[in-house]
Amino acid sequence: MTGCAQTEPVVDVLGLRTAYALPEASGQGPALVSAPGSAKRQGDKAFRRRTREVSAGASTMTRVTPCISRPVVIVGRHSSGKSTLARAVAAAANARVFELGTGVRKAARDRGLRNLVGVAHDLLAENPIYLAVAAIHRAGGQSNRCIFVGARTAVEFDYLLANLQNPLTVGLKATTKYRRRQWNHRHLKFSDTWDEREWRETHWETDKLIQHCELIIDASDDLEIKSSQICEVLLNSTQLT
Repeated sequence: MTGCAQTEPVVDVLGLRTAYALPEASGQGPALVSAPGSAKRQGDKAFRRRTREVSAGASTMTRVTPCISRPVVIVGRHSSGKSTLARAVAAAANARVFELGTGVRKAARDRGLRNLVGVAHDLLAENPIYLAVAAIHRAGGQSNRCIFVGARTAVEFDYLLANLQNPLTVGLKATTKYRRRQWNHRHLKFSDTWDEREWRETHWETDKLIQHCELIIDASDDLEIKSSQICEVLLNSTQLT
């Protein structure tokens, strides 16, 4: 994947100033001066129920370590189950989940908009790494114990890889049929349509990110199988350190 050029500090659309510099040839990471604070996830009853079910299912798996040894970056198309998988792995590996989409949802609420993919497009157009910077900032100094979900573009993906220590990249590969079935069972509070999200992700070339991942997982596998695949790699990484 390719890197990005130097970027000047900007005032983002949320009205908060984010100062940063992208990695240069020296290999030195960026200095984050300030970035948006974390936004509390606002889930409906169905979301909370699914979270409990995922946590209950993950509790039956062997715990990896008291904390994961390396950060995890999960990418994939919309409706492929990235967030559900991340929560299951987090429950099994005692990790925290940070979704890049949190910044999109907060921006949508603040601006009174209901089209998430449209808001994401506007955010990335103004600052291509805004959401990635914000996610790493929310993780604080414990990014090695975190799972980052939802990089959409090569720029976001590259930024996460450049600023996390030896991350495990996971690509969740899903057929259109599988994703369409998942989409039909979602209860979104936003106005996004299937066609809008498909068009945007095609433009962002999100599919290509999956092919650059260290571990590629079939989204149609059972949740426990998918979680175990990630946990096994994390466990092996822990044993090698």
